[in-house]
Amino acid sequence: MAPVKSLYPDEEWKKIREENVRQKGIKYKLETKMIRKNHCTFDVELSLCILKSAEGNTVGSVGIIKDITKLKKTERKLIESEKRYRTIFDNSAVAITISDENECIVSWNKFAENLLHMNKDELFMKPVKSLYPQEEWEKLRSQNIRQKGMQHCIETKMIKGNSEKIDVCLSLSVIKNYNEDIIGSIGIIQDNSKQKNIENYLRKSEKKFRQLYQNAPIPYHTLTPEGIITNVNDTWCKIFGYPTDEVIGKSIFDFIDKKEKNSAKSSFKNKIDSLKPYTGGHERTFNTKSGEKRVFIIHDFLYFDENQNLEFIQTTMEDITNRKHIENELKLSEEKFRDLQELWNQNSLDRLEK
Repeated sequence: MAPVKSLYPDEEWKKIREENVRQKGIKYKLETKMIRKNHCTFDVELSLCILKSAEGNTVGSVGIIKDITKLKKTERKLIESEKRYRTIFDNSAVAITISDENECIVSWNKFAENLLHMNKDELFMKPVKSLYPQEEWEKLRSQNIRQKGMQHCIETKMIKGNSEKIDVCLSLSVIKNYNEDIIGSIGIIQDNSKQKNIENYLRKSEKKFRQLYQNAPIPYHTLTPEGIITNVNDTWCKIFGYPTDEVIGKSIFDFIDKKEKNSAKSSFKNKIDSLKPYTGGHERTFNTKSGEKRVFIIHDFLYFDENQNLEFIQTTMEDITNRKHIENELKLSEEKFRDLQELWNQNSLDRLEK
């Protein structure tokens, strides 16, 4: 004899009364809440049927109550998951598209509209194939992604709404239902245009550097932090008389004159320890393949990474051999002149004394 009203929170009872079940006679699957003996509420699915007498008078009702607490909890989790998914989907810094089993676009985020320069009407049910140049689409199809189920970081090109082609990095995932039938795919698209432009610029810059390096009128060599030669230019090979393959992989100290080798190693270590990109030029005597001694002004430029670890040394060499010969000859001439001057002065003094 507990009043039915007492089984429901007030606001839920009010909703049930608003359904006018007594007038309608029946109500199926009404979601509401009920109160347990411990005063806790729980979710239920309620179906009500009015009982009437032979004369048509209401004599009671039948309530069929199904506990849907677990179901509602699952639904709430799904709603929360959907909200998180939509937040990520809509605010992602990359373009995301979802296609159906016929490879037509059915969903996308705002970034996709901005990247592709297309609006909702242009994107909805647009064949995915039409977003790619023909040759790029054929490359994608050759990846057999539907069989693999997933493919990451595919570099390709896409066509924007203004017909402009852009470089992108594409990741694809196939969507399947519970029967493992393919029902669509998700594409994550990252604009790769800036990266490709930088790569092209670096390639051109590297090409220019290589041309300058190889064709420079002065000798260049590149060393590891241990002093191993990793590269030399054509002028270096001409002056020293070695082909490139006889030089790469050898220690630079193998080419330094024996008298200066120890001091060269000590100087090299001090430069590295200083952590300075440049410490000034200095003279160094080298031996060529023919045994000729040549003198150079050495300029070592040290390149460090962001952690101050030495990556390599770039060296330019100014050949001053001829200048040193002239300086030595001039020095000898000056010494001879001084000797003659002293002899002349001595002779003049002797004559005066006589």
